[in-house]
Amino acid sequence: MTDDKSPSVASDPVADPHPDDLSDGSEGRAGSRLPESLRAPRVVWWVVALHVVVLGAYSILLPTYRAPDEPLHVDLAHHWSTDFDYPAWDDRTTADGVINSLFQVRFPGRSAHLTEDEALPKDERASYEQLDEAESVGGVNQLPQHPPLYYIVAGTAERAVELVIGDPDFQLETWFYRLVSIAIVAPLPLVIWKASRRLGLPDPVAVAAMLIPLAIPQYLHIGASVNNDSLQYLAIWLVMPLVLHVAGGDLTRRTMILAGVVTGIGLFAKAFAFVIPAWMACALVLVLLRRGRVAVPQVVRAGLVYSVPTMLIGGWWWVRNMVVHGSLMPTRYFDMVEPVPRGELDIVDYMRRWMTDTTGRLWGDFGYFDTRIPSTVSDIATIVAAVALVVAVVGRDRVADTKLGDRLLLLAPLPLLMAMQLQTALGTYLENGHYAALQGRYWFGALAPCAILIALGAAKALRSFARWLPLGILAIAVVMNGLAVSAIFGFYWGEPGSALSARLRSMIAWAPLPGEVIGLAAAVGAVVGVVAVVEVGRVVLHAGPLDTTEATPVEPTTAPV
Repeated sequence: MTDDKSPSVASDPVADPHPDDLSDGSEGRAGSRLPESLRAPRVVWWVVALHVVVLGAYSILLPTYRAPDEPLHVDLAHHWSTDFDYPAWDDRTTADGVINSLFQVRFPGRSAHLTEDEALPKDERASYEQLDEAESVGGVNQLPQHPPLYYIVAGTAERAVELVIGDPDFQLETWFYRLVSIAIVAPLPLVIWKASRRLGLPDPVAVAAMLIPLAIPQYLHIGASVNNDSLQYLAIWLVMPLVLHVAGGDLTRRTMILAGVVTGIGLFAKAFAFVIPAWMACALVLVLLRRGRVAVPQVVRAGLVYSVPTMLIGGWWWVRNMVVHGSLMPTRYFDMVEPVPRGELDIVDYMRRWMTDTTGRLWGDFGYFDTRIPSTVSDIATIVAAVALVVAVVGRDRVADTKLGDRLLLLAPLPLLMAMQLQTALGTYLENGHYAALQGRYWFGALAPCAILIALGAAKALRSFARWLPLGILAIAVVMNGLAVSAIFGFYWGEPGSALSARLRSMIAWAPLPGEVIGLAAAVGAVVGVVAVVEVGRVVLHAGPLDTTEATPVEPTTAPV
């Protein structure tokens, strides 16, 4: 991940200064190489495995439906799996089966303090089809305002499984949709590693960046929930290495078409994916700054090539909305929610609440804001992350000698997503007085580039101690998840004040899977965790101190900007 002249690479068993070689010996016999997009040292795959294990744990830790709008997302995914149909934005009533199932998991009571004795035996739980046989109180599902791709993916996958195992009960089916979300976000550490290699980051910094998502319980909660955010996140993350390639001057048709395909997928999942074409525009502007006016024809041609798959795959949805409905995203929200009586609008107070609520919910605010990690911890984490981002961007990078333009490019998605979220939230406040959309999960599309910048900023600040950064991030992740699990167990599982063993039995009793399967998964997860920590430790011990007093240049491919 660093130049082969760097002292941090010379003794590092996972370093790979030569793009065509594998640093961990996984190449095998001659001619039996993995595709370059999948080549990675062992530590990367063990971090990916740890990432999946922790996400899987969160899929069991939270009761059924305790995630933002999860019942409504399940309703649309199940509807697709049954009818292969996607309703119009104003034409979906939540299925009776979904509404009836809410009462079986005590959803109206926030699923608080579920006890072992109250759990319905797993072999007596009904399927959605069975629950559909009784009428319900009814309810509007406004989520068809979003594009259908996530529901197509989740519903089609569920239908395929259903053909093999038959109709699952409603909790097992909901958990399967959670697994689909986990599979979608699972590549995050690998994407971070690929972009880190592009930037020439030293191995300890790149590994630390891969571990940062594990220190954000809210991301793990959302990543293991049924929602259309996951597919949008993945699209933004996947385009990151492509954006860096474009900024470095790669305007080839292959790169631009691939970027357009990824962008189209994102736009066919959720509106926040509009950050991707804005990000690509930033990369093309950076090419012009680096090459001058002589590059204008190439940049224009590249932009046109990029726009074709973007529009064909996902962009058409939004154009159609404007033509047919006269609105980019028509919604039933304002018809469903009564305006809040209020006096004069206080924009200053609103901005204060927007920032504090959104950042608090960025780190750990679970379910429908049912329980959260201490606000002091969230505040400290926000300050530390912000400082690390600033340190990464300003001043000279003496860790990997990255260009300022590349660092600013990595930062760009965060303010873009913040602006989009603020526009949505403030518009709702001005329309009917509700403090809606104050959710940090809308910023997670910027998680991959921000993880790289935070790790780089921390390495710059730690200087000669930067080699220990991965172990430091692991320690922070343990603390953050410890606080999260404590909050989750304390609110959802067992009677107030009950022992941990009673809370564990309650969780297993209400879980969609048998206790034996959960126990086996926990044992496998423990092994994965131990091996991942060992592999991370190998990177730290073999890297040597990073030289932060003199820049260690990589071969320049762009101008200094």
